[in-house]
Amino acid sequence: MKFMSYQTLLKPQRILFSLLTLFGALFAWSLWPATAHAATVLSPLPGPLSSVAQDTTVTSQAEAEMTALTFVQVVAGDNYSCGLAAGGAVTCWGNNGDGQIGDNTELPYRPPVAVSGLAGGVQQLAGGGSHVCALLTGGSVKCWGSNGSGQLGDGSTSQRRLPVDVISLPGPVVALAAGGEHTCAVLQSGAVACWGKNTNGQLGNNGQANLSTPALVVNLAGSATAVVAGANHSCALLQGGAVRCWGDNAAGQLGDGTNLSHNTPVAVSALAGPVAALGAGANHTCAALTDGRLQCWGDNARGQLGDGSRDDRTTPVFVQELKDVIVAVAAGRYHTCALSNDGDLYCWGANNRGQLGDGTLESSRTPLRVRGLPGDTKAVAAGLDHVCAILLSGAPYCWGSNRDRQLGQGAPAFHSVPFYLTAVENTNQRLVRIPTIVAGRYHTCMITASRGVQCWGRNSDGQLGDGTILPSATPMNVVGLASGVIALALGAEHTCALLQNGTVKCWGNNAVGQLGDGSNSDSPLPVDVTGLTGAVVALAAGENHTCALLQSGAVKCWGENTAGQLGDGTTTNTSFPVNVLGLNSGVVALTAGIAHSCALVQGGAIQCWGDNSAGQLGDGTLLNHTTPVAVAGLPGAAAGVDAGGAHTCAVLVVNVACWGSNRNGQLGDGSKLDQTMPVTVTALPARVTAIAAGISHTCGLTVDGGVTCWGSDEYGQLGDGATTTSLTPVMASGLQANVLTLSAGGYHNCVLVGGNRPLCWGRDSDGQLASGVSTQSTTPVTLVESYPAQLYLGYPVAKVGSTLTLLGTNLPYSATLPIVVNGVTLSDTLQVTPAGEFILHLATATADAGAYTVEIRTSPKLTTHFFLDDRFALRPTEGEGNTVVIPAGISTPILDLYFPIASK
Repeated sequence: MKFMSYQTLLKPQRILFSLLTLFGALFAWSLWPATAHAATVLSPLPGPLSSVAQDTTVTSQAEAEMTALTFVQVVAGDNYSCGLAAGGAVTCWGNNGDGQIGDNTELPYRPPVAVSGLAGGVQQLAGGGSHVCALLTGGSVKCWGSNGSGQLGDGSTSQRRLPVDVISLPGPVVALAAGGEHTCAVLQSGAVACWGKNTNGQLGNNGQANLSTPALVVNLAGSATAVVAGANHSCALLQGGAVRCWGDNAAGQLGDGTNLSHNTPVAVSALAGPVAALGAGANHTCAALTDGRLQCWGDNARGQLGDGSRDDRTTPVFVQELKDVIVAVAAGRYHTCALSNDGDLYCWGANNRGQLGDGTLESSRTPLRVRGLPGDTKAVAAGLDHVCAILLSGAPYCWGSNRDRQLGQGAPAFHSVPFYLTAVENTNQRLVRIPTIVAGRYHTCMITASRGVQCWGRNSDGQLGDGTILPSATPMNVVGLASGVIALALGAEHTCALLQNGTVKCWGNNAVGQLGDGSNSDSPLPVDVTGLTGAVVALAAGENHTCALLQSGAVKCWGENTAGQLGDGTTTNTSFPVNVLGLNSGVVALTAGIAHSCALVQGGAIQCWGDNSAGQLGDGTLLNHTTPVAVAGLPGAAAGVDAGGAHTCAVLVVNVACWGSNRNGQLGDGSKLDQTMPVTVTALPARVTAIAAGISHTCGLTVDGGVTCWGSDEYGQLGDGATTTSLTPVMASGLQANVLTLSAGGYHNCVLVGGNRPLCWGRDSDGQLASGVSTQSTTPVTLVESYPAQLYLGYPVAKVGSTLTLLGTNLPYSATLPIVVNGVTLSDTLQVTPAGEFILHLATATADAGAYTVEIRTSPKLTTHFFLDDRFALRPTEGEGNTVVIPAGISTPILDLYFPIASK
């Protein structure tokens, strides 16, 4: 597959070379700043009183569109990844130091970009250490990237930034595999041909000379159906399910019971049955048997064989604790992943870079379930220290090391849970002040400064409105709603928007007609609500129903009606608006719970209808009502109302009253007893001016700008730093004053504080906090909308006279930044593009050998390093762009830097 094998370097100059390469890269990486993430957000209650947008000052912003990618295959190399689209186009991302991204550059750390010349016609990809090969329709092969051992098969050992033809193939190819520095192909005839590095016999031609064109593997003893390649070994799956391997065998990766390397294939011994699929890691191999069991052999230093030990195995052993039927396996340097027939994914072995995808950095000698994938998996690939998978939807996710952006985007750190890949990053850092935010059960939406809509979080039914069903932990533009929106309402799995012209559009789940378009078809794009007989001024959404307040003061509802929540006197679902009986005028606000609805009417009375199983209608009974009934016993006129899951709360002149379900203390009266009539919330720290109710918790905005919450706290939704349910109000941490607006979702809350600073807390299982915390936060956290500013060099080491590429990303647009090298300012006119990037070439023809520190004086300061010495390679100019000259006399000597180098 795709691995770098580090060997002991004996000569001092080689020690220096290796040290500086490693030290330069690691030191520069350690200094990349963890900059404050910009944000998006918020506004008041998720009910009708708060649904009309409020004008606020906004900052200007340049939006970079986030484009979804879908793949049928993904491959992972040492520090890069590639995906194959259904139409045969190829996209690659990550490290590009050897041209393995295939875009005719060596620009470092590439986001997903199209491989030049491969816009279609590709049937399969193979990813090696630093090279990639593509099988084309008709059986020909093209390769690109590193070629020092002839692994591209074009008859040369020259690096290629663009795909080149593999020449002299003995016949049409039907399958490919790429190893550390070699490549193998299964021919239509069943023979196998290999090319590239052969120092360990990994080409299988009974020799050890490197070859830059294909040679047939000898003594296969059968027709091959598949081939896999590790760092320095290869294996073929034969018809009938036997396996034969060849090449390096120092760790037993050939599986023949010895540690002897072989220049020709040898049979893997002790397989427990015929094999259906193979996977090769750096120095280990795995086989999925036709009965669904999994066996592995070879290097086991980090538990990558999955047998519970760390002992190398020269013959196959069973992977423990796998109950599912395994159909595919992928192996990295020290880790392995297996895919079951029902789409579950398991990984084990080393986890120091998060490559097991379980949310930790703890290694495991037995399989662990990958966490955070929002659907079943259909394909998986393992790189050096990272993994990529494709869901049934075609959506790609990656996790593990991201030092070279091999996960596609995000900070160059570790991601221990799957990371969704998009085609273009949102590259601008900014704090966005926006008019309105509304939190749903598992997703959140906002009205932007331009009156457009963005949503994030769960997207199982298209509720984000971006045309997909892919989740997002960052805001996504709702298609077709770039302006004109004044209010939002979020159900469990659907979303609705009120436009300035009084019309309504909805999107997402529509199983019971909650989109109001006369159908029951889900829509990931906004559709018009039909049958509204007047201009709408406010919206409210329950779990699966929607209600609209008309300008006349009447109310219409549509969607699920099993508990009478539409208020039309029936329990019949409807996909178009129906009149709420008895509410023909006088309504000033609406709200909706899971299956009940309430209206605030002129004079401060409240009427409710629908489900009343916990007393949430407040009429003193537990009887459902298909038409509105008055809330009984309100201790004063209401100024606002909000419905939670199965409870309702009202803001009164001097206090707050709640009724309905109270099993988690969400009524705030100090008990856990359900109430069929309003009870007063006790021990409020101050007068409450606005209320927001979640599924099983409630929060209030106090007159002095603080936030107080009560009820369930299992996800930290009370915001007090704990996860302890409270039957009476507690203050949210750090929010004692200066809060402007408040919104409650199912199990999370968001506020906007003075200066329009957005904060959210509670559950983040689907990215609904947009904060990067992934699971939950018990205290308010700033929302993330962009990635940290970063600075890269094409090469950390080079010969004097080289021209080095300097790349900056995620920088503020229009910033004019000075470039400082070893304290000397080279330019003060560096201009950042609208995409938040710059590319600059550093010419070193007049520079001296030595160490250099490059600084970009933004805030915070960005720093990277390079080293010049005549023993390094001469680096040519990469592409076009402005060039600045590194002057002589500013270098720092490097010749005395000697440190031990660890080797395996």
